[in-house]
Amino acid sequence: MINLTDSHLALELARAINELHPDRFVEQRAVMYARSGSGNEVDFVPLPVHRGGTETRTVPLEAKWVTHNWRSEALVMRGRYGAVLLGTKNIVDLDGDIWAIPAPMVALLLQ
Repeated sequence: MINLTDSHLALELARAINELHPDRFVEQRAVMYARSGSGNEVDFVPLPVHRGGTETRTVPLEAKWVTHNWRSEALVMRGRYGAVLLGTKNIVDLDGDIWAIPAPMVALLLQ
């Protein structure tokens, strides 16, 4: 199920970024992942986007099909990027700089 979640979030994130920058995929500057120093994968790293004349970055996004112990899953990303969004199975927690939102809701919000 995690591969399907990754794929769906990647698709919706790509669509949302394409709405802001239709040329991003032509220029091969698309949604990317990264590896931490310890080899852990970060699913969707922050990308620069322009909106309303302002340049900003997307929030790093990680798909984790979990129902508990989700904060430990975000430590690598928080250490590297600060703010983090986890697309989870069913957890909602918007406290602090690590947010957990069910992946289907994240996909819906990106539409």
